[in-house]
Amino acid sequence: MSQEGLQRPLLRPYQLEALEIMSDNKHQCLFDDMGLGKTVTSLRHLERNTDPDTDRILIICPTNAIYVWKTEIEKWTDYKSLIYWGTQTERARQLGEFINPKRNYQYLITSTGVFAELLDFGWRHIICDEIHRWGLLNHKTKASGLLRRLKNKVDQTILLTGTPIRQGCIDLFSPLQITTKSDRTIGADTYWHFVNKWCIVNETPFGKQIDRRPKDLEAFRNMWRQYAVRRLTEEVKADLPEKRRAVVPVVMTAKQRKAHKDIMKELMHLEKESDSLIVAQNKMVAGLRARQLLVSPRLLGIDEDGAALDYLKEVVPDYIYSDKPVVIFTPFRDAVSLISDAIWEVCKGVVDIYTLHGQMTPAQFADNWMLFQKDALGKKKVLICTIQSGAAFHATEAATCFFLGCEYDFNHNEQCEKRLHRLGQHEPVDCNYLLYEGDVIDQEVRDILNDKKRAATWILSSEQQYAELLAQVKREQEHSRG
Repeated sequence: MSQEGLQRPLLRPYQLEALEIMSDNKHQCLFDDMGLGKTVTSLRHLERNTDPDTDRILIICPTNAIYVWKTEIEKWTDYKSLIYWGTQTERARQLGEFINPKRNYQYLITSTGVFAELLDFGWRHIICDEIHRWGLLNHKTKASGLLRRLKNKVDQTILLTGTPIRQGCIDLFSPLQITTKSDRTIGADTYWHFVNKWCIVNETPFGKQIDRRPKDLEAFRNMWRQYAVRRLTEEVKADLPEKRRAVVPVVMTAKQRKAHKDIMKELMHLEKESDSLIVAQNKMVAGLRARQLLVSPRLLGIDEDGAALDYLKEVVPDYIYSDKPVVIFTPFRDAVSLISDAIWEVCKGVVDIYTLHGQMTPAQFADNWMLFQKDALGKKKVLICTIQSGAAFHATEAATCFFLGCEYDFNHNEQCEKRLHRLGQHEPVDCNYLLYEGDVIDQEVRDILNDKKRAATWILSSEQQYAELLAQVKREQEHSRG
């Protein structure tokens, strides 16, 4: 219930605009760019549309975001929340406490792993956060099927993500199916009706292949914008400082070159073999080993840090001794401890090191994240985080981050950048990608990322950006004809 004297922060103009757009109950997909405050906007929207004495709201999010939601509810609303997570016995106790009318809880926050236990509870509203991370962009997943069956039993299922497209236009089918009351509103009542209406389908020797872009780009953009709110950071001019992205070229050590050459020979050999499942798996393993080698040879049992980690050992101390916190992202959990040991070796007794990864409990994750953010603890600190865990927390204490390796999904990398470059940041943000020179596996990763990024940009860009892209294509066509 209401807390007397509570002074809640004011919403920004574009967040107020989102509330107005969502007020007609059609726009249940909040796809604003990462770092623009979707959590706050959705909480205020529900505050306008719920009765705190009778309505209960379920929040489903990745495990490492559970305490982020609890913190935001306490900051932005007058309502009480409870976490549903842990052992079966703990969850039973938590649910009993939640349904106790004397306790008067409005929000129950749970993880994507156990939310299915709660779906028959009679919720009025459901919020699903970071939907790209737990299967809601794929209509075949169990999570997507469970929420589709609930869409006519709840007033609203609100979906949140800053990265609603990972592969192409087909990613929007499942979110629209979950949130729209009638399948006719999106012009299709089944997956293949949607595909045949909106997507380019190519016949290949291995079956049908769906193109990343839709048949009619303008018509597709007009359709999904009827049901989703999407604004980009540069579009709403969100008072954010500049973000600078740079590639830091790194040269392999002699040991790395030899090991990388051996792995690439193995990959070339596998390319020439049959396309059996066993060979495909071996190729994936070889590719993974090549990526691990470039992060640190120690991940493969080779006794040296590697050139990229050596680079961090040289430059990070300058930031630490200058009272400038740093965040380091890596795709591999085993690399977190290696990086931590290396930084401690060169800044022993001076630096505070905090780590975040997927094997931590929600409480452990929240403790490390909030300790890093506490200004009172000083500025000589480093946060080391796996890229997969780089969502739904704030790291605005730092204005510099380094990527020691990257993910095949460009959304994951950009989400990590947004941990620093988001509301609450007051300094220009520098995002540095350590990439090896030469014909290395990193180059393939970058090509894949760029291809997916281009497709998503066309579909999700603002109207101004869309017009600029069309003009750019027109200029290129005229130049080629000339």
